[in-house]
Amino acid sequence: MSRYVTFLLLLFAAPVSALAQNGSCKFLCKPVFLIEPTVTFEKDATVFETVFALDLSTPIPRVGVTLEAITKPFSEDNDVELESELNLYWLESEQTQGWVSSHIDFIDKFSPAKRTTDTRAYTHKLNLELDTAVAVFNRLPAGRWLRDVEIEGSLDYVATGLPAGTPRWSFSAVFVIPFVKGVKTASTFGLGKVVARKTVTTEYAGPGRRTNAAAGLCCCHPSLRDMAIVGVR
Repeated sequence: MSRYVTFLLLLFAAPVSALAQNGSCKFLCKPVFLIEPTVTFEKDATVFETVFALDLSTPIPRVGVTLEAITKPFSEDNDVELESELNLYWLESEQTQGWVSSHIDFIDKFSPAKRTTDTRAYTHKLNLELDTAVAVFNRLPAGRWLRDVEIEGSLDYVATGLPAGTPRWSFSAVFVIPFVKGVKTASTFGLGKVVARKTVTTEYAGPGRRTNAAAGLCCCHPSLRDMAIVGVR
């Protein structure tokens, strides 16, 4: 089952090199680390979860990738679940002046086995989601941290990996809190180097070299034209 999501990731990643402009980003870009307190309403229970998410954009319009670790801190059944998501945006925040965004997600969910026929403790499950987020503090001035906080509604359907008769639908109310926001402009994600954790300005210092005016740091790798930056806003 996980091969389905992997295939989709490869399918959308194939034209990346043709779509990337100015060599700024070739695969996974602009990492944002999120903490998401979540209340999930299932058929027979209401569960509080804490989601730790790494949100990544791509050079392909309306396509993103999210990696998540999910815990249930107040539940006896507190096994960690892992999700790898391919996000397809049908409504982007730019279309609503920053107020609303929505996307359909194809998810490889790696979580505790549920079927009596499963031979492993954890199994992969195909999960489908419709997520819609509202930026409730969008009226705040640009640059305010609270402006990026969102309230999200998530309609979830687990397509595979559950016993017959098990409820497959759930709805979650999510508070999306950006904890660390980064911009990676140097190279394909994973190949560039993070050279500063707090950066104010960047000055050009010759071919293949940029210096940081605030921190006095430089990035000298010849394949990098811009400096990778990770900062807390």
